[in-house]
Amino acid sequence: MFLCLLLGMRLTGLVQGSVSLWTTCAVPIVGGLIAFLVTRGPGLRDAARAADQSAGTKDLFLTSVLAHENDPSFIDLVHQEADARAVALTALTIVPWRPWRRVANIAACWLVLLIAVAFVPTLDPFSQREKSAQKSKIREQLAEARIATEKRLAQLKKKNPQAQHSDEVKQALKRAVDSFKAMEVGKKKENEKRFAGRRKEIASLWKRSSQQQMQNRPRQTGHQLGGADSRKTQEWKRQLARGDAAGVKKELDQLKKLAQQASQAGNAEKKKKLTQEVANRTRTLSRLMQKSAASQETRDALAQAMQQLAMAQSSEQAQGALEQAQQSLDLAQQEMAGDAQSMRDLQALEEALKAIRTGQEANQLGEGLNGQGQLASSVQDYKSLYESLIGQGNCKGGNCSGCSGKGCGSGAGKGMEGPGRGQGGLAKESGQDTEFQKSRASSQLLLDKKMLLTWKTTGQAPAGEVGVGFAETEQVKQRVSEAILKERVPSSYHENVREYFDSVVKDHAAEE
Repeated sequence: MFLCLLLGMRLTGLVQGSVSLWTTCAVPIVGGLIAFLVTRGPGLRDAARAADQSAGTKDLFLTSVLAHENDPSFIDLVHQEADARAVALTALTIVPWRPWRRVANIAACWLVLLIAVAFVPTLDPFSQREKSAQKSKIREQLAEARIATEKRLAQLKKKNPQAQHSDEVKQALKRAVDSFKAMEVGKKKENEKRFAGRRKEIASLWKRSSQQQMQNRPRQTGHQLGGADSRKTQEWKRQLARGDAAGVKKELDQLKKLAQQASQAGNAEKKKKLTQEVANRTRTLSRLMQKSAASQETRDALAQAMQQLAMAQSSEQAQGALEQAQQSLDLAQQEMAGDAQSMRDLQALEEALKAIRTGQEANQLGEGLNGQGQLASSVQDYKSLYESLIGQGNCKGGNCSGCSGKGCGSGAGKGMEGPGRGQGGLAKESGQDTEFQKSRASSQLLLDKKMLLTWKTTGQAPAGEVGVGFAETEQVKQRVSEAILKERVPSSYHENVREYFDSVVKDHAAEE
């Protein structure tokens, strides 16, 4: 039986399974156990026949056993003859102990099985083994994906991506609000110290979040991924840019419901149609994620769902693949919620930096909230209060209650009317003719090296770089003074040029 099973597995591939040498070693043991359980001991007739065969009595003992059933008249004579012959018989003469022949048969059969296991080739004439290997591979992939997806979902559940902000950013904003409430009018140094501490913390968070967004930013390629976007996908892109994933979340909810309907469909044609629809819409969504600032985890989750939907269409593991695709779509939804939360965190941190910067301006002007800050509950509230306090952009030099005509904004006013943005306009000039001639200064006048690229960003400058820039500004200032004399700049312009570079040096010192 074992040999037939082995040949069927190796030569035809119709019987699936594997046989090893250790399995062959178990064959004699299993056979012995079966023999022990199945074999019954000899009966009275068997013993009588064995005695007649050993003594050569031609069914004497068998007749003595069976005579009582027919009640013959000569039963006494048979018993007497049997008793006389039984005296010369023993158990060893009737059943002699000769095990070696049977042991040799067992060993020979076992050796044949070992040779067959070692040398019979594995063939697959009907491609059954290849199909079985593909099924096994699909089952392993689905099992691995299920474990990884469940683990990732558990991690995201701890982070709570559905919240407005992450816990870290939420705590940082709360500390910023607490610092704003602790500000006191007339204590510029203490206030500036608090502002600097909060600005450093929030700038660090902003830098890390910004770097993550830069990594998620899609790379521009020479070709589009699928033609022009539909109105729906364009709206999704605009929502994602604002940190709103409501449209994508709704689409993922619909895809999960369709996948569930496909897994529960009894009709094969309906199951195939629903699976194809889910696959097409998932592919469209995946292309959108490639073009948007989605994280790599979101793209991987959608790619995994697409792979599982393809398995559901082309393999016998359709049910398991569809169930796993639902879980992958759920993971993609959670990952997308985390991406939207990261976008909201970045925007909130930018607003916090602006609020701190506005508060520093108000603190330098000696202005305070005068108890109004206790009514504010968020960073945006403090930003609005500080902006209204310094009148940023709200006054054009008129006689308003906030500045009494001195200008409440920040910028260049029309002159001698206080700080702020006034009516603007050009400064009055005398109109005298000068000997000044327009000429293009050499690039060596300002910098020793050629400037190839500038990148403007928001955040806390790393320590050390500001000092280097200040030193370079001092060198530029000295060179400009020399250039004024060499270029024969009219004396009426000397003071304006020096004041400009003095203001540059002061700006660097203030930033440092």
